[in-house]
Amino acid sequence: MKTYKILSMPVVMVCTMFFCNGQTIYYGYDVSGNRTSRSITLQKSSAQEDIGEQPEQKEIKDQVGNKEIIIFPNPVNSELTVKIPELAEGDNASISLFGQGGQLLFRNDKATDINRVCFSDFLPGMYFMIIEVGENMVEWKVVKE
Repeated sequence: MKTYKILSMPVVMVCTMFFCNGQTIYYGYDVSGNRTSRSITLQKSSAQEDIGEQPEQKEIKDQVGNKEIIIFPNPVNSELTVKIPELAEGDNASISLFGQGGQLLFRNDKATDINRVCFSDFLPGMYFMIIEVGENMVEWKVVKE
């Protein structure tokens, strides 16, 4: 019986590697238990690296309040695109990018429907991006390759 359990673990791990989309969602809560933030982390599949295939640039959709946002590519090499197609002319929107130490690296206080964030000068690693539309915000983890 123990042998069965030990042999089934690698099968579950291999299936998880091939069938999971590599997306992890983290939620932040305040003291009262209300959800205050959501961050999404995407990970590159090791199976794709082994075969040498290039993953297609898939757009990732999310919501900030009642506005849809589209972010791609993540992981990024040189330029990240943030689209807010439903952004009206009077809406206040901003995009902020922070390093792992919390230092502000980029800020756009007048975000429009299509925004580009240049990552060319940044070192490979993980960065935190906050997108605010009005009083609503969403946090993203962006990986620079």
